[in-house]
Amino acid sequence: NKFICSEECWDPFTANELVSVGADGQVLFWLLDEDMEAGQCQLKVHCPDVPAAVISTKGSGRCDFTCSVYINRRILLVGTSSGVISAWSTADNSCIIHWQADSSEIVLLRAGKNDIVSGSCRGTLKHWSIGWLDSLLDSIDKRSLHQVSASSEITLDGGVISASFDAELNLGVVGTTSGTIWYINWPENLYIRLVSSHTDQVQSMCVPSLNGKYIASCSSDGSLRVWLTKEREQTLQFQVLGKACNCIAFSPTSSAAPSTELSSNPSLIEDEYSQNGSRGEALPLCAAGYSDGSLRLFDITRQEMILKLIPHASSVQSVKFSAKGQMLLSGDLDGIIIVSSAATGITVRRISDHHAAPITDIQVAASGWHLKSQGEQGSGLEGLWLAASADSRISIWSTDWRRDRCDLVDWLTFPTPTDPPYQDEWCFRHGDKTSFAGFPPTLARFSLLEPGVILYTGFSLTKSLQFYNLDQKQVVRSVPLSHWITSFDVSPCGEAVLLGCRERILRLLDYKTGSFQDYSQSCDPIRSVIFSLSDDFAISSGFSEMAIWTVSL
Repeated sequence: NKFICSEECWDPFTANELVSVGADGQVLFWLLDEDMEAGQCQLKVHCPDVPAAVISTKGSGRCDFTCSVYINRRILLVGTSSGVISAWSTADNSCIIHWQADSSEIVLLRAGKNDIVSGSCRGTLKHWSIGWLDSLLDSIDKRSLHQVSASSEITLDGGVISASFDAELNLGVVGTTSGTIWYINWPENLYIRLVSSHTDQVQSMCVPSLNGKYIASCSSDGSLRVWLTKEREQTLQFQVLGKACNCIAFSPTSSAAPSTELSSNPSLIEDEYSQNGSRGEALPLCAAGYSDGSLRLFDITRQEMILKLIPHASSVQSVKFSAKGQMLLSGDLDGIIIVSSAATGITVRRISDHHAAPITDIQVAASGWHLKSQGEQGSGLEGLWLAASADSRISIWSTDWRRDRCDLVDWLTFPTPTDPPYQDEWCFRHGDKTSFAGFPPTLARFSLLEPGVILYTGFSLTKSLQFYNLDQKQVVRSVPLSHWITSFDVSPCGEAVLLGCRERILRLLDYKTGSFQDYSQSCDPIRSVIFSLSDDFAISSGFSEMAIWTVSL
């Protein structure tokens, strides 16, 4: 008969015996019988009767055995999907006792000399003293014992998936489905989070401060996290349940909020005071776009959400602050761009020029960046910004928000083949079900060394990075590439370009000469790449991991 096995466990005290537990309340005891003279071995199995009370459930669903552990030569413990722990005699393979240990599935059991630790799928970790089991085995009392209680209990931030403890079960580490690793100290009833991580695709990253002390990232798991760059530790997290966080951006100016600490640990974010006693700048405000069409504005310094707005009817794909930080520019899956007030959340302008093609990128030019064709009039404007969509179109806009001006400067359309290079939806963010799902994203950046030039890459007739001059209305040069690009960034000094691709290659390209160096240490397709504001390091992301690279220019 077919047997769905959940776990196999060798008897550590008897070398030729093991047990397997699995679906439908099945437990099998195996014996490896060796015939030394004949040079043969046989695997014998015993399927004992399981008491109905052990596998009974409140509903009509089935009960499965999920985990097992030997505590000594005489006793085996087995956990079930209904939260029951049962003890079995290894002498006659019979159940001697069982008790309700948890309200959810027991996924893990670890045994010491006189203690066990159980972990559930809901993150409950319990410590049990079971020294009385040996005496109970001698009495052969098989009645259910309902008064068994745990000596200690803690609840973690996610379901338990792995654990390792010392021989006495006093100290250990536990991993959870939330991507965290915890240090457990049972004698002191202490548990400390050692490691945190995203549990789904990292969608976007930012370095909010010039000193590069912090890194912010968002993920499809709905979290926005702030990390200490040097220590590689998480210091703050905002979580939105059931919604993917697709993009983040920081305002160009710091918030006016008083600078306070992110946690009780004063080493994480300090109050920045200069020697003369004046207060330093607080961290900038952070805007995040979500799969339900909402935007949230967070004050990282105060650790609070200060604004929520829902300007979009579909998933937000890109978000940026205007050059002076008073406006939010956001684009969604339907190709709609919304300009919102960062102070009030009121929609100021709705742009539908890219309708029916997902917005893949929004970029704002640095202060003072303008076209020669605009002359003195252009220098008086607040600045330019661009939006790119999945159909290889880019629009460039000139704005003066004080006068409620937002004028289309140029419209670029690049030729594309008809067949997408990928037959899946990897290239787009959460929720994309359009015909552009197999296309690499259309990406663009303003050049910092050549006024009037933008850098473009996307799905076109050739794999290349193109330099388009807005004044001359033409591509002035092109750098051939070996792969379709999924993310790229230009260094703050403008001399280097960082490109990432699905083939797990990170390329550092010299802006002027086109020479490059490839790095292939990434374990997953590269989703996002950014430079730090100080140019001394860069960050790349592949699925749930982020890699920090030292940059020497």
